[in-house]
Amino acid sequence: MTKPTVETLVEEMRKLMERVFAIEAERAEEAAKRMELYAGDHAMREALLQFTQEVAVREGFSVELFVKRFEAAIDWHRDRFLGMVEGVDPQLAARIDHRQLMAVPTDTQPPCILPN
Repeated sequence: MTKPTVETLVEEMRKLMERVFAIEAERAEEAAKRMELYAGDHAMREALLQFTQEVAVREGFSVELFVKRFEAAIDWHRDRFLGMVEGVDPQLAARIDHRQLMAVPTDTQPPCILPN
């Protein structure tokens, strides 16, 4: 192996920096795509929550009870999703799910949000 010169080290450093910049640009583009998807999902969830909350209020349903039931339904659906993930990769499901065992819903059907 030949002894590196300042010029070869500078050239290697330049190549390395180009690779780092390319990777950072790709990472930033992927992050922007994820945030775009997240923004759409967030807006959809918030609009659905607002819609159902407005319907509940018009029907005389208390906001506090609605929110409690809505959050219970979210927990139930999240648990079903985690069950699907667990079927594919139990370790991934365990890394996603930080709940205590007592917080896991046991109902076979999602809880009712609005009164019958």
